[in-house]
Amino acid sequence: MVKNYLTLVAFAAVCGLNANAQQLENATFDADWVNCYPWEKGDMVTTAYGKQPKGWCVSNVPNSLMPTVAAEEVGADGTGKAVKLSNVGVMGQTAPGYITLGTTWATAETQATNVRNADGGVFGGIPFTYHPDAVQLQYKHDISNGEESMSVIAYLWKGTWKQKDVPSNTAVGIFSYGTATKVDITDRGNNVLGKECLQGGEITSTEDAALIASAEKYIPEAAEDWTTLTAELNYGDFAGQPVDVEKLNIVVSVSEFFGDRKNIIEGNSVCIDNVVLLYYHGLSALSYEGETIEFAEDTYSYDLSNVVFDAEKLNFTVKGQAAKASTTFDEETHLLTIRVEGEDIESNPESFTEYTIQFGVEKEPEPVLGDLDGDGHVTVSDITMLIEIYLGAGE
Repeated sequence: MVKNYLTLVAFAAVCGLNANAQQLENATFDADWVNCYPWEKGDMVTTAYGKQPKGWCVSNVPNSLMPTVAAEEVGADGTGKAVKLSNVGVMGQTAPGYITLGTTWATAETQATNVRNADGGVFGGIPFTYHPDAVQLQYKHDISNGEESMSVIAYLWKGTWKQKDVPSNTAVGIFSYGTATKVDITDRGNNVLGKECLQGGEITSTEDAALIASAEKYIPEAAEDWTTLTAELNYGDFAGQPVDVEKLNIVVSVSEFFGDRKNIIEGNSVCIDNVVLLYYHGLSALSYEGETIEFAEDTYSYDLSNVVFDAEKLNFTVKGQAAKASTTFDEETHLLTIRVEGEDIESNPESFTEYTIQFGVEKEPEPVLGDLDGDGHVTVSDITMLIEIYLGAGE
């Protein structure tokens, strides 16, 4: 019996198992790091700016003097790799450090050291069709340069958003402000999540476009040691409902990702490792009509041996957006088993939890005095038989 939702994902994080359809590529960051080619003007630049973990994209400001934001760190277990993200600055300007499954971008128009129309963020993500319940990672948080909240953002969606005329590069000017090139962006994070955009034009979406689930977690406290964080996804109106998912994105940022850019503090950093998706496979409620069950998620056996099982009286609620439950009743032992399987059961055989309820047997009816034919009642036939027995005894 599995009593811990995290059994397999924790094992995968420690042992570096290959990612599967329900998990993320290079979730441990131990794979080779690759050249970072930032995006601007609708395409990737041809000059590499630092390195980034394979399968991920770090923030960057190409064609500028800004330092790179990402560096390798020793992994959370003392081996392998982790990612260190830092807010970086040059000549009084600060750029945020963040990482995503999508694509990062930044824009600003400068005149010497003056800056206007600064913006940036992420767009896109990865193709994804599953329904995780939470994102979990390990992190360290350094805010020694000033108070600042790190961010963990995750969202699932379907359909497509498009925004026109989004400034897409850092346009440098000396005697006058540079003019940023405007392009159309698909699935900008702000659009999918319904957040305000500092820059950009008209936003349209396909008829089927919908935000399926999202999580936003902000952590203001420092963490010198590796700490585990779990951000649960909120499915809103889709909770407990069958719904198709098409795309997933995750963002981890040193600063408050959708906050005021003026509050970004140079030198603060976040280290992250072991980013995994959790698929719950338990119950959140269990009851039996007319009987008291003191249900707890970590209690797996219950005793109702004083009653006979009636399937219509059993009620339970599954914990897990796409988890599935089945019941089995043993007629000989009168033991009911409720098995809950996580959506990742095919690739993770331990993604299940079983609950048992012991029911009683149907009791034989108490004998009724004078009931000779065994139908539970004293009838005329019983009385006649008693008279015949009495008269026969007197002969």
